[in-house]
Amino acid sequence: MNGVAALHSDLLKQTVLHDFAELWPERFDNVTNGVTPRRFVVLSNPGWRGCSTRRSARLGHRSGAVEGAGGARRGHRVPRALAPGEAGKQRGAGAQIRQRTGVIVDPGAMFDIQVKRIHEYKRQHLNVLHIVTLYQRLRRNPELAVAPRCFVFGGKAAPGYHMAS
Repeated sequence: MNGVAALHSDLLKQTVLHDFAELWPERFDNVTNGVTPRRFVVLSNPGWRGCSTRRSARLGHRSGAVEGAGGARRGHRVPRALAPGEAGKQRGAGAQIRQRTGVIVDPGAMFDIQVKRIHEYKRQHLNVLHIVTLYQRLRRNPELAVAPRCFVFGGKAAPGYHMAS
């Protein structure tokens, strides 16, 4: 038996599965069902592999700068340690988003991406409220200086979860 978090495992052992936990305590374990951030970054953008430790990131940063996806247009250079992220944004913005949605986004924009199970009470709701707030501010003051942002949501609701679908 594996809970999503230690808190969940402990609750199950104390309540619903209490009898089983007493009979076979060794069968209860807690292993996250997620992916570590470092593994996710390395798998989603292999260019980060060389920058995934503090030492290599520091060395990359000291070894100069490169033109990033948005850097050349804006007249500044991106530290070498950040170049893999800029390259990943270029691939994601330039290819995948356009290919799947037809929408062209600025790869130099700040990306705010959430991919997870859809719940009516989770952070997707807060993030949408944040987007509405930013939109309202821009409508009231079109000259407001804000960084360009791209919001991407992905996920699915459980099959019987009508409020989230």
